Amino acid sequence: MTRVRCQLDECVFWREGFCSSEEIELDPELGCLTLLEGGNPGEDDEEWDDEDLFDEDEWEEAL
Repeated sequence: MTRVRCQLDECVFWREGFCSSEEIELDPELGCLTLLEGGNPGEDDEEWDDEDLFDEDEWEEAL
C-alpha cells in the first residue's frame, strides 16, 4: 500500500501526517481533489452537550 504524506491537517483523512483515504485524486494545478475539510480529530469548533441531541420529549424517554 502506498503511503501519501500530507501537510493538510484540516482534512478528515489526515492521520498523523499521512492520508488515510483508500483512494486519492490529484490534479497537477489544483492539488488534492480528495480533500474534505473537517478539522483536526479531537478539536471541537463549538461547545454542545447531550441535551442538544434530543428534544424535551425524546430526552425524557431516553432517561
